Amino acid sequence: MKHPANLGIKLTSVFVAIVLWLHIATDRPAQTERVLATEVIGVADGLVLTKISTEPWRLSLAGPGKSLLQRPLHDMIVQIDLGQLGEGDFMYPASSMAFLRDSDASSLIAEFPASPQQPVPVTLPAIGATQVRSLVSPADFHVRLERMIEREVPIVAKLINLELAGRARIREPLIEPARVTVRGPRNEVENLENISTEVIHPEIVGDSLLVKIDGRNAFGRLLSQADGTEFEVLLSVEGLGPLSSLAIQKAQVTLDVQSLLQRQLSDVPVQFLNGPRNLAWSTTHRTISLLLAGPSDVVESIDPAQFQVFVDLSPLRASGVHLVAAEIPMVPNVELIQAIPAFFPITLGPNPGPQDSLSFDANTRTTGQEALSANE
Repeated sequence: MKHPANLGIKLTSVFVAIVLWLHIATDRPAQTERVLATEVIGVADGLVLTKISTEPWRLSLAGPGKSLLQRPLHDMIVQIDLGQLGEGDFMYPASSMAFLRDSDASSLIAEFPASPQQPVPVTLPAIGATQVRSLVSPADFHVRLERMIEREVPIVAKLINLELAGRARIREPLIEPARVTVRGPRNEVENLENISTEVIHPEIVGDSLLVKIDGRNAFGRLLSQADGTEFEVLLSVEGLGPLSSLAIQKAQVTLDVQSLLQRQLSDVPVQFLNGPRNLAWSTTHRTISLLLAGPSDVVESIDPAQFQVFVDLSPLRASGVHLVAAEIPMVPNVELIQAIPAFFPITLGPNPGPQDSLSFDANTRTTGQEALSANE
């Protein structure tokens, strides 16, 4: 196939025409809008910026199309000078911004006014041959500067599952050191009550105490040898911002594990109080068995005859069978592991006449507390 002799000239002519068209098209006046990155400068020593408006700054530009196309995105930065501000919260409405001067036709300077607060100069990027048509700043420009302070706060152990299946009890552990120095913005540090450790989760597995730290298996000890166990944990920075820090990252924890004695109290008498006046009632159980756990000296001193258990029938109004839980006043430091039965079946029906000798005297309306007091 033959090519025209002037093909090269034609292609060159088309290329030149396209370049010429692009030159003319991009030399026409145009408009564009750019989102500006924010750069803060001038923060005084000892102060930190803890809040600044996050709404974007937008700059509307007009000028020759080529000039706008040549503007790289990375240099579109609005520079905010906080050098005249001290510690405090500063709020400036966007409507208060005023353009001050066009510095050597390359940088535009604007400023939030001094009244009622300190002025904040705002420097926009060099604009060259383009012109700023408008600057859209955040609706409310909010800045907070805080002084960095240091303060000592107590360290607390974050313990869960302190009652270990009635076989042991974890009491307040010893933490070394007991306090930690926190450094950070004033508002955050002044309102800080304590620093906690990682989550410490002890549990009974067979005859051993297994301690999990922050969800991972850390170690195990025979329950009989668990008291006084020492281990290291990390301190939690939960609730602290990125500007705050701790003087130390770890603490030593010593567990205080109290072994518990379990004791079964069988056939403890149950008192039935406040029977309904106009209905007869009956039940299949008059005693309860209790499994208790606590310090050996306390549990061994409990006299079953003095252990008061009662069922309050006053809420019952309708005929039928009702399941009612017993109220079991507990001895301090003693844990109830199990009660059998857990609920008492109470059958209510029409009163046929004098109540069964086992039924509660409906004319005697006694509260549980009065019954306990009478037995004391």
